Amino acid sequence: MKSIFLIYIILYSSYIVTGEIQTTFDKYYPTSCQDPSIIEDGEYQIYPDGLVPVTVYCEVTKGGWTTIFNKVTKCDFFNQSWTDYLYGFGSPVSNYWAGLVNMRNLVLTEPMTLRIELSNSAEDEFFIEYESFYIGPEENGFVLHVGNRTRGNLVDSFSPMSRAKFYTFDKFKPPVVNSNSSNIPRFGPINNNKLALMHRVTVNETVIDTPYEIKASYFRGAWWYTLEGDSSVCLTCNPKTPFEGNWQQHTNLLSFSQAKMMLRPRNEFRPSNCYDIYKQGGIKQDGIYNIYLSDSSKPTRVYCEMQKGGWTRIFNRIDRLTPTYDRLWSEYKDGFGEIEENHWLGLRAIQALTYQELMTLRIEVASDTKRDSEFIEHPAFLVYSESQMFKMVVNASNRGTLQDWMFNNHNGMIFYTKDVDSITNCATDNLGGWWFNPSNCYRVCLTCAKLTLGQYSAIGSDPSYPTSRKNFMKMLIRPTHI
Repeated sequence: MKSIFLIYIILYSSYIVTGEIQTTFDKYYPTSCQDPSIIEDGEYQIYPDGLVPVTVYCEVTKGGWTTIFNKVTKCDFFNQSWTDYLYGFGSPVSNYWAGLVNMRNLVLTEPMTLRIELSNSAEDEFFIEYESFYIGPEENGFVLHVGNRTRGNLVDSFSPMSRAKFYTFDKFKPPVVNSNSSNIPRFGPINNNKLALMHRVTVNETVIDTPYEIKASYFRGAWWYTLEGDSSVCLTCNPKTPFEGNWQQHTNLLSFSQAKMMLRPRNEFRPSNCYDIYKQGGIKQDGIYNIYLSDSSKPTRVYCEMQKGGWTRIFNRIDRLTPTYDRLWSEYKDGFGEIEENHWLGLRAIQALTYQELMTLRIEVASDTKRDSEFIEHPAFLVYSESQMFKMVVNASNRGTLQDWMFNNHNGMIFYTKDVDSITNCATDNLGGWWFNPSNCYRVCLTCAKLTLGQYSAIGSDPSYPTSRKNFMKMLIRPTHI
């Protein structure tokens, strides 16, 4: 009901400002840092419930983790009220709590794994990961559920707190004790000599120590507290309390000064090209996204042309007059340039993309960015490995408005650059690397600086069409099977 009311307010506000109802429900909103539109470490807005934004810090280089808790200094900062812990507080780059409501929305979106990182004054770093993390609804006290430890250099001190409720100093307080008895918390033995927090009550004129639910105000930090002292790690607690700073004393780490908790979807979405993102997430916005090549566990940043149907751009040229592409073999292999400007993705990445599945190649040329655009598509495009000099194989064109020079003159050619060209000197003479044909260098070379005759021309036009007018050029690929 609250969500419906909020939607109404948004629509009504739009009407007051513009005179007409404008919705953005067709706009794409990331729900976690695993989203491919989040391409580097930093602060982002995500939408765990699909509607309300939450500012979080994303650890993209580590694999797309969403930071839900961050502690950078030992202080009383986390001795906050139930309401604060409910909706979050602090700054994602400093001391920070994302909010129990937002955490619950995250785990309801899809199953999550948990990663905890700790560091001490010696700047040693430790971590542990769990196969699952879930918290229950508010009415039950956000009961914690943690799965088995999967990896890390810490001994498990967190999963024993599964089924514990969340406590703050103003929520879930212990029962009132006899006013004549001491209410100072103390530790005492219970079953199997385990320690629990005790308070003194008078029963039949006899003063006895009785365990009760841990009072968060004593530890000056809210947490999923347990009754028994052997499962007592608290990342938010004040450093002067017994629980803060201890993570299984038989590990190398006895105390910590900084801590993080991060979540990531258990079924990790690892798109291998832009079409995967287009198909899986329904994203229709052109822009920079992360994909994962078959030979690397780290993400690769690419430009995706989503409005055309999920094409991965491997080459972009917006300035033909500058010899931007007069580069060495190593540069063409690894890639260079700015993704949204003059850019070459890299032969290793192109090879990996075309080996993952059969790709269609699309080439576009235009005199400007908005009109006079012409194109050609080849239903199969493959680049071999470096051991075979990144040889390129392409099928004859089956669609487009340009003449098919790639298949007719460059099919089966190896790649040449100015420092790896002992046969043709084509790369040196034309100031660009390409799949040159030793017999005539090229009929089409999108990277060459010397654009004279014989470049791409429209079908049916004069073969000597001077394409020096074509300033903008692209190469894009997309799976052939679609």
